[in-house]
Amino acid sequence: MKEQAEQVLKKTYKRRENITQKVTEPPWINDEIRKKISQRRNMNKRKRNAETPEVKEEMQRLYKEKKNEVQTLIKEEIYKHERKITDEIKNSSEKGKRIWEHINKLKGKTQTKEEDHTLYDDDGNKMSEQEMISNIKGILE
Repeated sequence: MKEQAEQVLKKTYKRRENITQKVTEPPWINDEIRKKISQRRNMNKRKRNAETPEVKEEMQRLYKEKKNEVQTLIKEEIYKHERKITDEIKNSSEKGKRIWEHINKLKGKTQTKEEDHTLYDDDGNKMSEQEMISNIKGILE
């Protein structure tokens, strides 16, 4: 009975290892949005760390204002980005593949390929960063 319970109830967890995917930002994020998000986070931090209830309420009010401001700014930028891509589709003289590239871009299905920038020595062994730098400096000098 104990063995049956262990087999049925035993939980296994998968661990992710060596995640090398780089998180990419959406194309509509700009410096202004990043700055406003940072300000919003600081407001939230001050709200959580406030010592008196009056200060906490004031920070809560300021945080909500900043949150609404960031949300409207993001919505505007998303609209501008989508409008730009739809205009590209409308004004495109090319048919077929290019139109579908724009449509997939609108859907968010574009994928960027990360290129592997590694150098190999004469024997075909992968070089470390320091070896690459010294090798390139030696060639340039």
